[in-house]
Amino acid sequence: MVQKIVMIGATGFIGGALIEMLSVENKLVIFSRKNIEGRKTDSSKNIRFVSFADSDEILLSAMENCKVIINLAGASIGDERWTTARKKEILASRVQTIQQLANLLHRINLCVETIIQASAIGYYGFSETRVFTEEDESGEGFLAEIAGKWEMAAKNNLNTYTKRLVVMRLGVVLSGNGGAFPKMIAPFNFYIGGKLGNGKQWLSWIHLDDVKQAVTFFIDNQQCHGVYNLVSPKAVTNTDFAKMVGKCLNKPTFFPTPSVLIKLVFGQMGEELLLKGANVLPMRLNDAGFKFQFSGMEEALDQLIDHFGKHK
Repeated sequence: MVQKIVMIGATGFIGGALIEMLSVENKLVIFSRKNIEGRKTDSSKNIRFVSFADSDEILLSAMENCKVIINLAGASIGDERWTTARKKEILASRVQTIQQLANLLHRINLCVETIIQASAIGYYGFSETRVFTEEDESGEGFLAEIAGKWEMAAKNNLNTYTKRLVVMRLGVVLSGNGGAFPKMIAPFNFYIGGKLGNGKQWLSWIHLDDVKQAVTFFIDNQQCHGVYNLVSPKAVTNTDFAKMVGKCLNKPTFFPTPSVLIKLVFGQMGEELLLKGANVLPMRLNDAGFKFQFSGMEEALDQLIDHFGKHK
């Protein structure tokens, strides 16, 4: 059944993949915080572009009969060093967009069936020994602070305007055509790949194809609500990830990157993103009956590296 879906923050590689998938059988309304001049509505692909700066009349017309809102908006956490100003920007881009959305829904008097809100597993903080599920509380660190405030903003502002709010705590999303993966394997292609720091930090990951299917799963299953960890059932340590990549690429993996160098170059961002991690399980997804297409890292790497090689 064709339905109208609103997407916010769809300019990244995850948003682009969702647009490509969802526009086949649905009408999409794409919000952008950036200037969308020159981005024309494509009726043949059921896509309409709008902006929060548009009038309420235009936005009401665009969003009328909307069933689902997907909010992915948020400045990238890995593009720039975490200065004080950058930290404020990362937080504001998430919280203020939610507030903008809530204010808009209030003004045009719109309540939708489902809001799917992005978050991140950084919520749990870091551990080399614990295993985290949706039942665990927030941890420590900048990533945990951001995710906690992100989710609180969604809970406080959006629940009024939807029958069910679904929060996706995303792990590291792997794709052969964007995101972190090309950067993660780049050192191996130059024969300088290896573990980062002590290599004991966990990588809780998910293939982009499984993110796409999870979004469809949330839309189609009305019983889904609340927080879900979007991660593979099988996290890997950084050491094991390096070994698997080396095996797939037939490249050496004996060039470790010292922790002190990562901290010197990247500061707190490098410490939290590269040297720390958490073993997170998708307990609620499993309980809901979701089936992963890529549950193990080795099978995912085979597909990712093959796809990456074809699109370089």
